[in-house]
Amino acid sequence: MSSKNSKKNSTNFLKSKKLGFILAAIQGIVTIIFAGFLIYLNIVPAKILIPFLFILVLFLGYDIFSQFSKKFRTSGKVIAVIFIIILLIGTFLVIKANQLFSGISGSNTKTDIICVYVLKEDPAATLGDVADYNFGILETIDRKNTDNTISKVNTTIGKEIATNAYGDMISLADALLNGEVGAIILNSAFVDTIADDDEHLNFAEQIRELESVSFTTTIKDTGVGNITTEPFSVYISGIDVYGDISTTSRSDVNILATVNPKTKQVLLVSTPRDYYVQTTVSGSSYDKLTHAGIYGVDCSMGTLSNLYGVDVQYYFRVNFTGFEKVIDALGGVTVYSDESFTTYHGGYSIAQGENNMDGKKALCFARERYSVSGGDRGRGKNQMKVIKAVIDKACSPAILNDFNGLISSLTGSFETNMTSDEISSLVKMELSDMASWNIVQYSVDGFGDSKTTYSTPNSHAYVMQPDMSTVETAKQLQQQVLNGETIAEPAPVAEHSN
Repeated sequence: MSSKNSKKNSTNFLKSKKLGFILAAIQGIVTIIFAGFLIYLNIVPAKILIPFLFILVLFLGYDIFSQFSKKFRTSGKVIAVIFIIILLIGTFLVIKANQLFSGISGSNTKTDIICVYVLKEDPAATLGDVADYNFGILETIDRKNTDNTISKVNTTIGKEIATNAYGDMISLADALLNGEVGAIILNSAFVDTIADDDEHLNFAEQIRELESVSFTTTIKDTGVGNITTEPFSVYISGIDVYGDISTTSRSDVNILATVNPKTKQVLLVSTPRDYYVQTTVSGSSYDKLTHAGIYGVDCSMGTLSNLYGVDVQYYFRVNFTGFEKVIDALGGVTVYSDESFTTYHGGYSIAQGENNMDGKKALCFARERYSVSGGDRGRGKNQMKVIKAVIDKACSPAILNDFNGLISSLTGSFETNMTSDEISSLVKMELSDMASWNIVQYSVDGFGDSKTTYSTPNSHAYVMQPDMSTVETAKQLQQQVLNGETIAEPAPVAEHSN
């Protein structure tokens, strides 16, 4: 009997030992995969990565050698199972982070959607139905995309369409509304610009898209040498839509961030959307800053670069969807408001002082200009407050609370021309020193006026004439950050009455 028990115990021991080695082997494979992805992603500094990998190897060694001891083999199996689960989850998150960096980074293109529009009540259902229509087009603005669209339309319907050219967007819109032409070919980003005109507020509701063609253009690479040591500037653009983030569109948020990674200084300069400036496409003519966005994010970058006299190497674009999702994934943010008010969108009550906000509330707070002092200038200040709150939260351990959710929230609703290596190096730098950043905010000012613009040259629109003294102050602050000087919060600007 004792011989049988001995054999049984021996068999059980061998089975248990075999299971332990299998678990240890799986743990070893998962450890190698996880370590490989972690090294490939290159976001963890060596002073953290090396000890971490050493600990993983130590536990793997324990789980292997514990199987030779009856006393420790059970604990070895338990630890192996725990590490397998943890490492699988870790590998999944590292892969998702890598996909995120690849998905949002290196965006060096812009997309223009050129549409064939007819009146809403027009019975036409296909391009074939409008083959004999006269098509209205813009004479010079966005002409390359227009000509390419005409070529595609001609190919589709098998004949050359008749076109009438107009000098500006308003004249083109009127030609369609008055029946002068049966259809127009127009960049979809221009529709909202036409609707800015007081006599065309409902233009978007009066027309219908019959066909669309997308054109993608490469944006010039303007990155710096080493983003962790050299100062740089980032154009932060908030798109006022829920659609495709890469599509050209007006920008309601125009913030220029000047960053010095060595001194941990960030200067946020807000420029009102209606600032009356020379854009990179308008030549000697002037236009609203927000209109620069309809010609591409590179136009907005170049326009701000010319206004402030600094190189703008990078851009970040986010739309409404992404804005809400990022803040929710961070578990909300705490934002300080200078005044109490109720938001027009959403009807949220904002108290003077600190406010805890989820994504929707923060978006409504950042969009508000009717109920805040200074109108659009006040909105710009509040937008910078939200950005500061997001940076503070993202640089804190709280970011780990829902890392998976944060990664998911950024995908598809946020883009930048920073490369994945540049983003990784910034994350790695922050993990290495966990330093706090000095974030200073400043808003340039101006006074209201009514002027023609490059985009709508035959009608007057509200614009904000720049107060050049505030522009000069912004320039000085930017140069201080670029030169490595520590800056303090500047005194508030006395706002002009409109």
